[in-house]
Amino acid sequence: DVKSSVLRAALNFVPEHGWTRQAIAAGADSLGLSSVSHGLFPSGGVDLITFYYLSCNEELERYLALVPQRQQQRGGKGTNSTFIKDAVLQRILMIAPHKDTWPQAMGKMALPTNVPRAFANLGDLLNIIWHYAGDHSVDMSWYTKRLALAALYKSTELVFVQDSTPEYSQTLEFLDRRMKEFAAFDSCTTQLSQAASTAKDVVESGFATLKNMMGMNTR
Repeated sequence: DVKSSVLRAALNFVPEHGWTRQAIAAGADSLGLSSVSHGLFPSGGVDLITFYYLSCNEELERYLALVPQRQQQRGGKGTNSTFIKDAVLQRILMIAPHKDTWPQAMGKMALPTNVPRAFANLGDLLNIIWHYAGDHSVDMSWYTKRLALAALYKSTELVFVQDSTPEYSQTLEFLDRRMKEFAAFDSCTTQLSQAASTAKDVVESGFATLKNMMGMNTR
């Protein structure tokens, strides 16, 4: 796949050029493909950001798929909160190689024209984590759990890109605090979704349209 090869090579030039067309051009040139790269990436830096984001999502999915095997080797199964915390932390740490330039990527994806793609990228991440956490809900909690996890991930991401402490201790402490709130919210969400079962059909029909628009289909 020429596009993937160029974007993968372009990541080597992000420290110098940022998440830009220049980085993509440099990546293509390093592969001797400069003449064919111009029309392949109409969104420029956004294409590069999305490639990296989804590549990290795929790496996280491979990591999470092996969690049961690692737990079995340790002789016990962890709690759901422990799983979520580990998943969020592992995914955040995947940003580390490009931590200095990641605020630029976050800024680009926050632009109105790029928000739909940003939502789709984040939605893919949320679906991966909840899927491997064993959540297969189809009621109102499907949405509330993803909103809660999105808030947890994005707030931790913001702390991480500003964290200059050794071994990212500030990020770890922040995540620990937020996990307590998340666990309480998750428990409350389960109870509320059960109590609201009579209104499920009405709520789901409205959110189904929103979910499709955001590209956040269930796995």
